[in-house]
Amino acid sequence: MKNKLGIYFTAGYPRPESTLEILHALADAKVKFIEVGIPFSDPLADGPVIQESSKQALELGVNLDKIFEDLKQFKLERTDHPDLYLMGYLNSVLSYGVENFLSQAQTAGVTGVILPDLPFNYYQKHYQALFNTYNIKPVFLISPASSSTYIEVLDQANLGFIYVLSSNATTGKKLSLSDNEAFFKRLRAMDLKTETYLGFGIKSKEDITYASTFFDGGIIGSEMIRRLDDKELDSPKKAINRFMQELV
Repeated sequence: MKNKLGIYFTAGYPRPESTLEILHALADAKVKFIEVGIPFSDPLADGPVIQESSKQALELGVNLDKIFEDLKQFKLERTDHPDLYLMGYLNSVLSYGVENFLSQAQTAGVTGVILPDLPFNYYQKHYQALFNTYNIKPVFLISPASSSTYIEVLDQANLGFIYVLSSNATTGKKLSLSDNEAFFKRLRAMDLKTETYLGFGIKSKEDITYASTFFDGGIIGSEMIRRLDDKELDSPKKAINRFMQELV
């Protein structure tokens, strides 16, 4: 189960020093990959749970310099870690400098980057060469509204994976995954060569099992943040360990 699971968390939440502890706990759990969320002031694609975690991390002073510092430390401490993906918004990367961002990401051992507001055509025209130079793989999102033609283009683009949205809503909403089963079946029938992972509304062992029927696995985000908020547990590691036991 765990090798079919991607986990998202917001860097610097619930505390600035939490990032390394969370990274190690998820690596110990042997998840397939880890999405490290870059706190942003206006995360439009995220639901209220992730938005609030992002707001709090920003108020605590978490920024890209801090995130890269933690990732570099993690790389030194952990050679056997899962793939790492930075997830955020294009404005953060532009403010930091695209090449500087990619260079720092490479040094920190990052596999790829997920920027929901970066159009694929714009990426191809302006950034693809730089991503290739620093060996950082982009990830693009598709939804039930995406055409087969667009999906086929992405499948030829050497991505880290294709992020399949379970619906056109924001993450963290209460959804019935099976509402868009026709879309999932269409994707499965396309027999894509790029790995595909289902996200938005994934929160349980049953959801991961369902996602794995059609895709390479599923991604849990908002539910992970909720578990990190568990006041009965005094550390992110304990919260993660309890959650992972439920997912086995």
